[in-house]
Amino acid sequence: MTERPDEPAIEATRRFKRFALGALLLVALTATEGCYIETDPVAPSWDTQLQLQLLNRVYDMQYFINKEDSSVLDYEKETGIVYYLDTTIIAPHRITEPNLRFKVNDSSVNYNEVGDIDLGEVENVDVKVPLTDWHFGATPGSFMVVPEQEPTLVRKPLKEIDAWESARFSDGIVDLIVKNQNGDFDITVASIVLRNANMVPAYANNETRVVPYRDSTVYEVPLDDMTVGKQLFVDLKLGTPGSDGAVQVPGDAHTHVVYSMREGYVLETVVAVLPEQDEVTTIDDVTIDDSTFFTQVTIRGGALSIQLDNGIDLPVRTTITMPELLEPDYRVFERTTVVERKSSATVEVNELAGWHMRSPIGEPFASELAYTITHTPISDGEVSVVNRTDTFKTAVYFQFLGADYFKGIVKPTELNITTTKVPLKLGDLEDHLTFDAVKMFGSNMRFEGFQTSGFNIAFVGDLVGDNGREVRTIPIDTILAPDRMTVIVGPKRMEDYLSSFTGAFPEDLVLQDIEATLNPPAFYEEMIASQTTAVAEVDDSASGYAVMDIPFHFGILNGEFFDTAAVEGGGADGVDDVQRAFIVANLTNAMPNTVKFYGELVDARGERLMYIPPLDTLTLIELATPELGPDGFIVEPVEVEKRYELSNEQFRLIPEAKEVRVHVFFNTLENPPETGVKYRNTDGVFLRIYGDIVYRINSE
Repeated sequence: MTERPDEPAIEATRRFKRFALGALLLVALTATEGCYIETDPVAPSWDTQLQLQLLNRVYDMQYFINKEDSSVLDYEKETGIVYYLDTTIIAPHRITEPNLRFKVNDSSVNYNEVGDIDLGEVENVDVKVPLTDWHFGATPGSFMVVPEQEPTLVRKPLKEIDAWESARFSDGIVDLIVKNQNGDFDITVASIVLRNANMVPAYANNETRVVPYRDSTVYEVPLDDMTVGKQLFVDLKLGTPGSDGAVQVPGDAHTHVVYSMREGYVLETVVAVLPEQDEVTTIDDVTIDDSTFFTQVTIRGGALSIQLDNGIDLPVRTTITMPELLEPDYRVFERTTVVERKSSATVEVNELAGWHMRSPIGEPFASELAYTITHTPISDGEVSVVNRTDTFKTAVYFQFLGADYFKGIVKPTELNITTTKVPLKLGDLEDHLTFDAVKMFGSNMRFEGFQTSGFNIAFVGDLVGDNGREVRTIPIDTILAPDRMTVIVGPKRMEDYLSSFTGAFPEDLVLQDIEATLNPPAFYEEMIASQTTAVAEVDDSASGYAVMDIPFHFGILNGEFFDTAAVEGGGADGVDDVQRAFIVANLTNAMPNTVKFYGELVDARGERLMYIPPLDTLTLIELATPELGPDGFIVEPVEVEKRYELSNEQFRLIPEAKEVRVHVFFNTLENPPETGVKYRNTDGVFLRIYGDIVYRINSE
């Protein structure tokens, strides 16, 4: 506030000095009933004047600029035009955390059957059937004519099979070889039967075959759906047509029967001590996100769990490799573990922070992590019961929390943006100014956003203002490009928006119902088509600030400024008589518009004592618009001085006055209706209200 210096009270004598208006009036009121007091002269006396200050205020723009709570007001040094400028920071919202998370659609589960069971080297088993077991006229070790012998049944056990306890085949061939080692004469095999230990025939052939000396015949025994025990028996019907003459019969004359497994057999079930089996390899992948594609990622946090369930009655050595998952030192992830027979195990990485993912070499990006699992059933020297359909189950579970560094293509991702208030800190103006309508000129409210990721962000929401009577909304729809600011609310739209409020501006503007999308669909599709990648890092954020820039160039309809000021009293002692009393209003209009004024004197309870001007009804003092130059600024202010004589009743009320209420009315939209005015820091209204008291001084 800038105050004009008080006009000095007329000094009547050196004995008199200034004192409170209340004391002066009290003396006056005790001397007489009215303002006009007649006394008989009894000694020399003279009349003088005393001006008693009630209000001396300058309400100019500099007053508001200097207000501590109105630091958002300033003025251009070149032109003096006042403007409102405030910037509200909108807190950063991190892009990658918690928003950019990898969603593993499902776990990857594989079932690996044993498949072909390898028995290792299966040794032949055999039996020798002595000549004397079926020929009753031949003598081993002699030189003789061997007589004819009708086929005779012989049953012999083969040697036990070391390769299994029991085996059930679904495919394969066993050669039953019958060799004549009896002497230089033919033998006949009228039939052959292969039996298990329970004597149930496993194979039979009734075809008669002639086998010369030192020659053999082979029976192909199909293993389809055959169960073979450890002990086998063979039934043979052996005979001979005899020799053509005397021949040498060997001392160990016999028929040699051999059971020989061919390669290529297929086992369904086996009970055996098995050797290490062939490895089974599975190549699969885990879909990290079917719509987000990565080239390179540094993982912020997460976990990996590989569940291994061994349903095989053999220990299994399992190796899992993920070429695109790298440990913090960039070694390819690989783990090997042995899962005991009929049991489970888990391979875990409880914290993946600092690990990396990369796309396959030669590929621009990927959405999966490929892995290779190799299962190798191994031998522990114990008997196992193994079916070819026995299963080893592998389940790979990923849980990703986010990324410290991401290079690739992010699918359209909703960001969590909170509601933000943009306060309109108009300070003292909000407490002293009302209006029916306002028209802004040159106002500019901008919401400027920026973000540091390599992806675009679509920003949609509403800028909402509420002044207690009206709610107004501006829809916001824009794209925040990487490393670039974007003006969301343009000047013209903001002018219209602020001008739509009546009575008062809203206290706050609120950004609400915000929807922010990282890499919105149109940009996402373009990146996919062009195989273009971008980078987002853990510290990337979307933020911004709201800038309110309002030059004081506006039109106001039925604007009212109001204020309350304490009464500034002063007076003199030794007053014998009050002759007349006046209220004087000295007003100066230094604003580029017409001004109307009235005041109110109020007591300590806030109740009005009288109006200023002190008339019977509320009356406005009008100050015309000053002359304006070509630039729209005032040339000379307009001054008005009004004197109002107080009645006796009014005069009695003045000592009770504690405050003056100031009301200033102005209209800038009346003529011409669409034109606003510009306010400089020196523009304002200067109000001086004082009492002019004429009183008489008597000599001693």
